[in-house]
Amino acid sequence: MQLSIAGVHYMNLHPCRHHISMRNAWLVAAASKYILQSCTPPRRYEDIPDLTDSPLLCTWRPMHCLDLFIYLSPEGTETFVGIVMHGRTPTVEYYRSEDIVSTASGRGVVFGHLTCDVSVSGPTQLNILIYDGIPEDSLGAEVAVRDRYAWVQSLQGELEQNRMGLANMVVQWMGCPSTHAKIRTMSLPHEKSGIALVGSDQSYSVYAFQEDT
Repeated sequence: MQLSIAGVHYMNLHPCRHHISMRNAWLVAAASKYILQSCTPPRRYEDIPDLTDSPLLCTWRPMHCLDLFIYLSPEGTETFVGIVMHGRTPTVEYYRSEDIVSTASGRGVVFGHLTCDVSVSGPTQLNILIYDGIPEDSLGAEVAVRDRYAWVQSLQGELEQNRMGLANMVVQWMGCPSTHAKIRTMSLPHEKSGIALVGSDQSYSVYAFQEDT
């Protein structure tokens, strides 16, 4: 909960629900269900299945991480954010950002891990690592995870020009799940807690490197 409160503060967010409308209710509901999967207890990395020829994609999950989605408004006048709040019963709370995330060529939601990069030679830096999304025009259709990630990549130039409070926006690598062993040993400016597998059915499952993460 403390991480969630700090994230809200450093991203310059304010409680808000009035942006949920009949037009975007289905997308907000789908995005909220998606990020709540992060609250499911992780499995052990040693139990990761054989991913040869798997349709899934994989990436890493940061050790210290806040799960969120950003709604890319068709009007581009305000930025609407959903964040997982951890308590006795995890919920998604909705916020308005003081900073507008502008993407002229994209409409929908993008999913991110808010984490903090640490440098031995300089200050820390908050980053929103954007790894997946749902295009607004996909109502009622299952979009393959590879196509969803390609959509996120098509927005990379626009997204990475934006900031949300003190947080930069960075598109996180996501790729072939057979690379999970390389991801485990990859050096990053923040700690990793495990491997996240993402499916075309908007599933999100974590395989933790340590049982106590």
